Amino acid sequence: MYTVYCVDRVRTAGCIQWREFVNQNSIDGIEQTGARYGSVAACQDLCAEDPRCVAIDFNFNELSCWVHYDADNLLPANTFNLPGVTQYQIVRRCPTGTATAGTATVTTGTTLVFHHFY
Repeated sequence: MYTVYCVDRVRTAGCIQWREFVNQNSIDGIEQTGARYGSVAACQDLCAEDPRCVAIDFNFNELSCWVHYDADNLLPANTFNLPGVTQYQIVRRCPTGTATAGTATVTTGTTLVFHHFY
């Protein structure tokens, strides 16, 4: 049996924060096809660019990216154990008018985020 658990940290990529749920996926994700979405970073970037996106599921076994647009699909009744899949839910988005940086950090405490305004 596989256990779904929330990683005890928030991953920050630029000014977007993601919460990780290992061995978890949710219903009604939309698969993104093409090799360009074959990494967590590329899948997260795709989601970050769309304000409707609330989460992604990344399947490490198949290197596939699934995007979620409905937060109700992330509720426990709609979430399942799936070994090799990690769900990344958006915790916080960048303020309007900011750009995301190309680096990522994992934190357990306070995060300093530098915003570059256009």
